[in-house]
Amino acid sequence: MIRWMLDTNACIAVINQNPPPVRQRLLRIAPMDVAISEIVRYELAYDTLIAAHARSLNVTLVTHNTREFGRVDGLRIENWALDVGEGAQP
Repeated sequence: MIRWMLDTNACIAVINQNPPPVRQRLLRIAPMDVAISEIVRYELAYDTLIAAHARSLNVTLVTHNTREFGRVDGLRIENWALDVGEGAQP
């Protein structure tokens, strides 16, 4: 019987092993006692789809989530939330 449902942030913590206690606790739970919703599954796949779309169009992805998208080989990213330095376009 499901006793716990992990949200997107909990799943990312398990994947990244940070913070470590989240993954450690999950490993102590029987697989039948924990689940993720289809919405969380979709959210986890969504970032991959965004990255793939930007790469297929050969465009730069504007995101504040540079840590996550920075792991995608060949994907150009910019964080417009940071100050624009001299020489940067608009």
